[in-house]
Amino acid sequence: MLGTLMTEKKLGALFRLAIRSGAADAIALHIQRGEPVNGRDGAGLTPLMLAAMHNQLGVCVKLLDIGADPALVDSAGRTALELAAGQGHSAVADLLSGFELPGPGSPDVPGYETSSLADEQPVPGTVPDVLIESVSVEIAGLTKVVAATSEALPVTLLEDADGASHEEPDDDTDGWLPDEAVIPPSHDAECVAAASQAQRSLSTHRRVSTETDWSDIEFTLPEIVLQVPAVSHSEMPAIEELIAIGLGNGLVTAGDFWHALESDCGSRIDDAGVALQRVLDDLGIFLENRSRTFSTRPAVNPEEVLEALDAFEEYLPEPADPAVYHLASARKSELIKRQDEERIGRRMDMALGSLTRALVSLPESDWQMVFRADVSPDASGESPEEGDEFAGTTNGTNDVEDDADNGQLDFRTYVARIRSGMAEYGREAAVPRPRPQELTRLLELGKEHVSALAGNIVDAVDSYERARDQLVLANLRLTVHIAYSFRGRGLPLEDLIQDGHLGLMRAAERFDFRRGFKFSTYATAWVRQSIGRGLADTARTIRMPVHMVEKVNLIDRTRRDLSRGRDRGASVYEIAERLSLTAESVQRIVGLDRQVFSLDDCGTDDAPDTPSPFSIVDPAPDPFKVAADRSLSLAIEKLFGELKNRESKVLALRFGLGGLDPMTLEEVGTAFDVTRERIRQIEAKAIGKLRHRSRAEVLLPYLDAAPTREEPEEES
Repeated sequence: MLGTLMTEKKLGALFRLAIRSGAADAIALHIQRGEPVNGRDGAGLTPLMLAAMHNQLGVCVKLLDIGADPALVDSAGRTALELAAGQGHSAVADLLSGFELPGPGSPDVPGYETSSLADEQPVPGTVPDVLIESVSVEIAGLTKVVAATSEALPVTLLEDADGASHEEPDDDTDGWLPDEAVIPPSHDAECVAAASQAQRSLSTHRRVSTETDWSDIEFTLPEIVLQVPAVSHSEMPAIEELIAIGLGNGLVTAGDFWHALESDCGSRIDDAGVALQRVLDDLGIFLENRSRTFSTRPAVNPEEVLEALDAFEEYLPEPADPAVYHLASARKSELIKRQDEERIGRRMDMALGSLTRALVSLPESDWQMVFRADVSPDASGESPEEGDEFAGTTNGTNDVEDDADNGQLDFRTYVARIRSGMAEYGREAAVPRPRPQELTRLLELGKEHVSALAGNIVDAVDSYERARDQLVLANLRLTVHIAYSFRGRGLPLEDLIQDGHLGLMRAAERFDFRRGFKFSTYATAWVRQSIGRGLADTARTIRMPVHMVEKVNLIDRTRRDLSRGRDRGASVYEIAERLSLTAESVQRIVGLDRQVFSLDDCGTDDAPDTPSPFSIVDPAPDPFKVAADRSLSLAIEKLFGELKNRESKVLALRFGLGGLDPMTLEEVGTAFDVTRERIRQIEAKAIGKLRHRSRAEVLLPYLDAAPTREEPEEES
């Protein structure tokens, strides 16, 4: 029997759960998906053993029909019949008792001998008709049993006590009896009248409440705290409750289904819905569209609920990357028409008009706090309408200059003039847009002061920002589209999109529908400029000024235009002539555009024009050599201290010690006002003293060669 304990594929969690819960219809589905009919779980139990232990008679019939082997044993040597009998499940035991284990007469057992037909045992794995008939009675609870026959289940002849077999009669009916004709009863008027009266009584009945009236009682309920959507066992109470109800009742309503997903999964409701629907299908739980109320939660095995939650987590896909989620959200943004842009623009003007009237009434102290004198009217950057790209430096074109060209004022000056008595702009002119810093201070002012004026300021700012954000969110796809054209220039796509969004928000703040063009046309210049500035500021290891980057890009475009359709590249003189510049200016600008390589890449195929790092000489002195030279200087100074003053000076001048240049004998003699021969004698005597063994050993470590074997002259 131990030979039957064959290692097969382990049973899945949902398959085990379907067996324990009695979902007989789901068994075949799991088998089709690859679950082994004779596999084993972690405890070594087969599906038939699990069904027998949990008294699932219908599941046992289904498994036997599919081909489950009742002769298999668990790790303790017990069959499914013995497990069912041990648990006291008599119905399952009666079903399995018809499947005899191979006895001594089996072909697999030594001593097998051929016996008569009367001694044959039922083939293991087949279900006799009598047992199937009794099982049908217990499952359906019917009083009339219909004989169950199947070609997949061989029929074993029943025998008398004396061993004689009773064969079935040889006819064409195969044991089937004709159905009796059912004659409907005649119409009974009294029965109809009684049923109608009962229905009217039920319809007119009203429940009389005997409970205490609580309408005058006041309750203080706690505030609802919105939890962060998460997917874990401890934070999925609604889904856990839904699965428990489904296991107990066999069905759940669609309303409860989506309510549980919304409560526990938040923004992942779509993916979680597919995963939860798959779990319910595996468990054989029906999803009903009609509304139904269940009074109490049915009693279910907590382990089954936990296994279902584990399966739900396995089916649930991993959350998307934030960048992917942002791109998907941008693609779902709905574009707005020109009429909607005009409507949003007028909402922004109306909100700023209300804000202007509220600011006009501000006290002088609050006015100075909002519009500080130390802040320039604009600190938001340059306009996308660049002038000459070859200006020497960035001239800081700001909002004031742009607005002056358009006949407009900045918001601070506009409100100040309204305070001085100037009339407000009408519908034909756009109200100047405030800077983000000014809006932040206005919100801070509204939070610090509790008054009607402060409330008007906060409401006006909120209304303006909502209209502006609506214009921005409707054009997120524009930013993504433009950012894709800047890929491969040193920044990841996420950074390009972020820089583009900054330009999009700037365009929304400055958009004026009265100019006659759509917002997307106007915002394109701002988005491209913002992405270009981001590349110029962060894409290079060594940052270049923005105006120089623009010059380099213009020269590159000119070189490509001149080289198109030619066998050679454009020369510096041709580029200078096209751009009306000197050749020296073009060379200087091109020289600034240098690519930075890692030291590890130098001399490799990634940087073929760079030298090898081993050939690069460090101009800084070697610290070991510096230390050795310093030590040698100290040793020489010590030895010179043992010489006479004249001797040490002559050696210093002759060999250029102490930072002096070496001098000839004639020059040293002139310095001491002696002859050349006398200086030579003093030098020879001083060197002879230094060659003494006691002094030579001090300088020996600094010499590359060993000292001579000749004995130096003795000191005189």
